Amino acid sequence: MGDNVDERSTVDGRETVVGKWIEVMEGKEEVERGKEEVERGKEEAERGKEEVEGRKEEAERKKEEVEGRKKEVEGRKEEAERGKGEGEGEEGEGGEINQDLSTFEDLLEAVIGERGRWNYLLYFICSYGSLVSALQTMSYQVLGATPDYWCQVDQLLAAKWTTQQILNFAIPFKRTGKRDQS
Repeated sequence: MGDNVDERSTVDGRETVVGKWIEVMEGKEEVERGKEEVERGKEEAERGKEEVEGRKEEAERKKEEVEGRKKEVEGRKEEAERGKGEGEGEEGEGGEINQDLSTFEDLLEAVIGERGRWNYLLYFICSYGSLVSALQTMSYQVLGATPDYWCQVDQLLAAKWTTQQILNFAIPFKRTGKRDQS
């Protein structure tokens, strides 16, 4: 073989051992990269499993919390029914006064109260749209009116025009005989 023989040269039409060895080594490197990718995939799958488990636990906690609230509401309903049967204004267990909660308004009054921060906040939030709408409606009274005035033209006053002549010149008449104020 001569000096110009590269690593993948052929001898009698066949690749040399060095060329085959390079191909094998490149294949091994590719296999190693594939193994690394598989390991990263396994790690991501483990993290995903842990996240799913955490979410399942959180969902279970929330489900238990909802069940507890349902039981609490049922207990309150039963207390309300018992209080309704005992009569209005009687003292129940724990010194609480049982009230007739036959309407939704009565229930809200019993739970929230008549006047508090929440009531005022809700009132102002609901009233805001009406206030803005009223301001827009009333703005026409100020913006839509045409005042009874005209511009003072100093050149006409200096030319000794009368007020009636300036009005006739500055504010023309309509065909109806009235001045055009638009």
